[in-house]
Amino acid sequence: MPVKKKHIAHGLKIGYALGGGGARGLAHIGVIKVLEQAGIFPDLVVGTSMGAIVGALYCHFQDAAQVEKKVITQLEHPDMDALGLAKFQQKESEETFARNIQKTLEQISRLYMLTSVLTKDHIIAEEKIQTLLSLLLPEQDIESLAIPFAAVASDLLLGKPYVFTRGPIRRATQASAAIPGVFRPVVHDNRQLVDGAITSLVPVTETFAQGATFVIAIDVSPFNPADSHYKTGLEIFLRADQITGKCLRDLHLLQADAVVRLNDLDFEWFAFNAARAIIKAGEDASQQSIANIVRILQTKRPWWQRIFR
Repeated sequence: MPVKKKHIAHGLKIGYALGGGGARGLAHIGVIKVLEQAGIFPDLVVGTSMGAIVGALYCHFQDAAQVEKKVITQLEHPDMDALGLAKFQQKESEETFARNIQKTLEQISRLYMLTSVLTKDHIIAEEKIQTLLSLLLPEQDIESLAIPFAAVASDLLLGKPYVFTRGPIRRATQASAAIPGVFRPVVHDNRQLVDGAITSLVPVTETFAQGATFVIAIDVSPFNPADSHYKTGLEIFLRADQITGKCLRDLHLLQADAVVRLNDLDFEWFAFNAARAIIKAGEDASQQSIANIVRILQTKRPWWQRIFR
C-alpha cells in the first residue's frame, strides 16, 4: 500500500468531490493521476455514482495507477458482457441492408426497455451490478479504507441526499450508482435509495460537510448546447430534465474552491468498453485546470514558504 504523500498546500484539508456520469466517470482516474503528478493528494474523498466507485477504489489503493489497472482488468472481464449494457449501444454499419436491420433491432430494443420501465422498477437485474461491484471493490467497510470516504445516494422518499460514511463499500456504491429505471433502487435504513446524481451530481456540499477545507470538484458530465430543435414530447422532457440538472450542478460547483470541468468527453454513459480512452481523455483534458489549481494552492502556503521555496 503506497504511503500517503503530503500535498502542496500547508494546513488545508483537501477534499475531492467526484461527480457522476456513468462510464464518463472513469475520467476521474485520469484527472487524479495528474493531480498526483502535481503533488496534490486528498485528505478525504466524496463521490456520486461512478465517482463513488472510483473514489472508493482510490481510498483503498491510494494510487491512481493501481486504480486504473484494477478497472481496466475487471471491465475487460467476460462477466462484463453479462451485465447487459450492450442493449443500450447502437452500432453503425456501412452496408445499407445491415444498417436497416440494425435500426429495426434498435427499435425492438427500445420497445423492450420501455416496456420494462413501465412494468418493472429496473432493466438490469440487481445481481448483475452486484457482480460488477464484487469484481471492482474490496469486501470491506467504508471506515476501514485508508483515506476517509463517503458515497452520496438520493433518498426517493425524502427527496434529499443520503450520505454513506459507514458500512459495506459495495452496498454504498450500489445505492449511489443505482440509475433510476436501469437498476433497482437499494432499500437501506428503511429508505429507497437511487443514483446520487439526482440530488448531488458533483457532491461539493457533502465534501465540505465531511470536514474538507479546500474542495476540488471534478465534473465529468458536461452540458452541451443543442444544434437543432427537439421534436417529440419525450425529447423535450428529457432535455428539460438535463437543464434542471445543469442548473443544480452549477449552484453546487460555485461552492467549490477549484473545479476541473471535462467539457469534451464525447462518450455515452454506458461506454465502459472505452475505459482506456476515457481515462486518457480525463488525463489530457485536465492538465490546464490542474495547473491553475496548483497556483491557487501555492497562494495558501505560509509567506515564508512562498518566499524561500
